[in-house]
Amino acid sequence: MQPVLTPEEMGAADRRAIAAGTPVEVLMDRAGKAVAWSIRRRLGRSAGLRVVIACGTGNNGGDGLVVDRVLRGWGARTDVFRVGEEIDDGALARAMRRADVVVDAMYGTGFRGELTGAARAVRDAYAGFTGPVVAIDIPSGVDGLTGLAAGPAVAADWTVAFAARKPGLLFEPGRSLAGDLEVVDIGIAVDVPEAPARTWVTEAADVAVWLPARAGASHKWVSGVFVVGGSGGMTGAPTLASHAAMRAGAGIVWCGVPGVDAAARASGSEVITRALPADGTGALAETAVEEVVAVADRFRALALGPGLGRAAGT
Repeated sequence: MQPVLTPEEMGAADRRAIAAGTPVEVLMDRAGKAVAWSIRRRLGRSAGLRVVIACGTGNNGGDGLVVDRVLRGWGARTDVFRVGEEIDDGALARAMRRADVVVDAMYGTGFRGELTGAARAVRDAYAGFTGPVVAIDIPSGVDGLTGLAAGPAVAADWTVAFAARKPGLLFEPGRSLAGDLEVVDIGIAVDVPEAPARTWVTEAADVAVWLPARAGASHKWVSGVFVVGGSGGMTGAPTLASHAAMRAGAGIVWCGVPGVDAAARASGSEVITRALPADGTGALAETAVEEVVAVADRFRALALGPGLGRAAGT
């Protein structure tokens, strides 16, 4: 599982790292280098790249200045615009026309409100750019806690976040505006005894350990599932349940629904449909119980009820 920290929690983690002896300049250097390496890895080169970097006045902007220094050291040609100063619109337009990639280092996860002034001008210029846009920690204009944007925000192709995911990168529209998400370790502990992470993102590997191992001599009936349900107009529920069982690893899945027509509608993929007796309303008839009981022992699990309806017989 991967930790998720609010902007406030991330700020506290930053302060703990600094208090423990890691200067803020070192953290900034690591962050900027991580972004530079990300650009180099994704674009396949650094020498000769034309890069536009928009920097704010805080730590996010400091990260951007490190990106500038590192990329220039690798042979890139950069144009840096500081949103705390007046920006020459003509110079920005010329830089954007020749850019291969642009970097958003204006605001971090603590930003609230709307982009204005020079920051809004940069955002608008980035919006018309057809090449890749990379955001540092979070796209500028996105609230790091809620993922909301009070006004137009930077839309990135990918975002390099530091130490942990932030809620604003997981909730829309922040999630979409962030593009691909890279989380990099810059030496900040985010789950410590005195401040344990309270929110986590579950990954596929975390769920995989819950799945029981299969014996070498096992067969499909060892993990068979029989889904029984459906009624007039509600065959979708048992169909979805059956497909979910198959995707979860069942060896064989039967889907028992009332009537031949319903069975035909519920068919698909590897699921085996079985038409059970139906009454005049399209619900399962009471005689269906006998058919289900007769074969139930063949299955490891019986799922009874999806879309079964509220008829008296059910």
